[in-house]
Amino acid sequence: MKNPKKSIKEKYDLDDSYELIYIDYNDYIENAKDVERIVQEGNANFMWEDGDWFLENIWESITYLIDELEKKYNEISDEDREEIREYMEEHDSSDPIKQLLKNTSSGYFYYSLGFEIENHDGHCCCEKDCEENIINEIMKFLKTNDTKTRESVKHVVLNAGYGGDLVILFEDEIEYLLNNGNTIEFGPKCEICIMDRIQGSGHSEPLNTDIIVEFDRKNLHCDEGAPGYSFTGEVCGLTKGFMDGCSIGNSELNKNIIKAKINEDEQNRLEKDKEYEKTYKEGKCTRGDINMSRHRDTYYKNEYPCGTHCPHCGHFWID
Repeated sequence: MKNPKKSIKEKYDLDDSYELIYIDYNDYIENAKDVERIVQEGNANFMWEDGDWFLENIWESITYLIDELEKKYNEISDEDREEIREYMEEHDSSDPIKQLLKNTSSGYFYYSLGFEIENHDGHCCCEKDCEENIINEIMKFLKTNDTKTRESVKHVVLNAGYGGDLVILFEDEIEYLLNNGNTIEFGPKCEICIMDRIQGSGHSEPLNTDIIVEFDRKNLHCDEGAPGYSFTGEVCGLTKGFMDGCSIGNSELNKNIIKAKINEDEQNRLEKDKEYEKTYKEGKCTRGDINMSRHRDTYYKNEYPCGTHCPHCGHFWID
């Protein structure tokens, strides 16, 4: 009676699984725009689209493992090599994206409340008591009478005279922002903020209370990766380590939970930014795009009005 043919696993004593894609502890997601897309989509699946290095890593890992097997078994036929390769690919247990997310350090994010504050600078036409009215309006929206929160809101309004979007600013790990739920909760050390991402201005202060808001992923943004000037980076240059994170989960919706709003102007800016990015990848640029990194061959002209010029589309950044 003939002995049954051994499987490729039995023949070469192959492991049950292999981690074929190696992610070093120093590897992480560097591009803030990728982080923005991840939190907007609620996953990082798009990273597989640019997966040439994944495939190269798998190929190199399998080649190395087969070479090590050959030292043990002297010679391996081409047919067996191909079977081993297929087996290892089918039993690959590596999860490189999950590891990259884990390796990526905490960053600043903001949750848009869909509430826009108009320009109320002292040099502009501002109705009597307009700033007090804005403070009252924000407090009513936040559904709190906390005196410390009111003081924070007052400081934010008085120091963000150019207006902007009302948001909650916080620091968190990206992997926690992939949780799903119907509410998002913020602690006292998160900050209430009015940010103008177009002009590059704004102000923030500690929230000083707990609030829960209906969760809509469209409102969640990476501060460094969203369109316009980064509030924590380019505007304020904030260090990390002193703000609360958020908690995304499921709660019974009631009158104490702040109803989510979608800021249509913000959504339009996001769409326009995608158009700018597409144009840049095509080798061109767009007048009106304030992101200098999406313009080529820019130069500074030290003549009134001083500033930086783009020779291709004519955009000008005044000092």
